Amino acid sequence: MRAAVKFICVGMLLFCSNCAFALGSISGPINSVISVTNVDGTGVFAVRVTGTYTTPPACATNASLNQFSVSTEKHSGRVIIATLLSAQAAGKTVGIQGAGTCNLSAGSEDIYYIYDN
Repeated sequence: MRAAVKFICVGMLLFCSNCAFALGSISGPINSVISVTNVDGTGVFAVRVTGTYTTPPACATNASLNQFSVSTEKHSGRVIIATLLSAQAAGKTVGIQGAGTCNLSAGSEDIYYIYDN
C-alpha cells in the first residue's frame, strides 16, 4: 500500500513538472486585438503581442502570430480585457502567461494571467 502511494506521488510530481514547461509566455507591446463570437454564442477576445513567444504548447498553432485568448463570459476575463486595452491605449508593455491550453480559440493559447512590465 505504502509503495503504491509513493509511486502515485512520484508520478504526479513528474507529470506536474512537465506541465510547467508547456506554458507559453510573452512580453511586449500589444500589436492588435480581436473580439469574436464563437458559433456556440460564447465570446472570445484575442490579443497579439510583439515579442518572443517562449515555450508555446503544441496546440498553439498560431504561435507565429503571438496570439493569446481569453473568455469574455467571465468577470475575470473581462478584467484581463480591460487591462489589456488600457495598456494598449497607454502604449505600455505587457506580459502574458499562457495556461498551456487552447480551449477558447483553436490555435491560440488561453491566458492564465497578465502582468505589467
